[in-house]
Amino acid sequence: MGLGQPVTRVTGRRERERIALGGFRGVSASHPVSTPAKGSGAGAKSGPRTRRTRLPYESNGPLVLAVLCLASGLTIIFAYGVGTAGFNAAYPFSAANLNLSIATAGPAAVGGLGLTALGLLFLLWAVVCAIIGLASGVGSGQYRLDRTERKRLEQEQKLSKTERKRLEQQELLVKQEERLRASYPRE
Repeated sequence: MGLGQPVTRVTGRRERERIALGGFRGVSASHPVSTPAKGSGAGAKSGPRTRRTRLPYESNGPLVLAVLCLASGLTIIFAYGVGTAGFNAAYPFSAANLNLSIATAGPAAVGGLGLTALGLLFLLWAVVCAIIGLASGVGSGQYRLDRTERKRLEQEQKLSKTERKRLEQQELLVKQEERLRASYPRE
């Protein structure tokens, strides 16, 4: 390539979506991105189809991070800790008690506490995202339609599979009947 020639490269689906959503500027869209369907172009019959993009308030990612950080932080604290634990159960629940005494020293104490605090922040973030996502209601109809469409396609596939199986059985019966007729001599 010489100087002044344009550089072209093939981009993947995620890169095209990132570019469509505004690149690295951190702009996120809550509307679907319109992309041409497969085979669209000259002579294609179908128009553009919409593809679901991530909504800005999805809580899946922060929730997974929260669980991972909390689990690893508490594991570090308890694995490197020295202490005792006791539990007494009693019928009037006011008399039941739990005693937990643990001492963790060194890098495990700092790392475990840091990961646990980070996990709690991620958990708070996930809860806020979930509440905002529920309150906004953006795209809830779209998800319901997607789920209904998936179920319909699964049912159609089951029906077509059953139909193919029935046709195969019918062909097998016809072949058996032909063999049976061929085995008996005609008079």
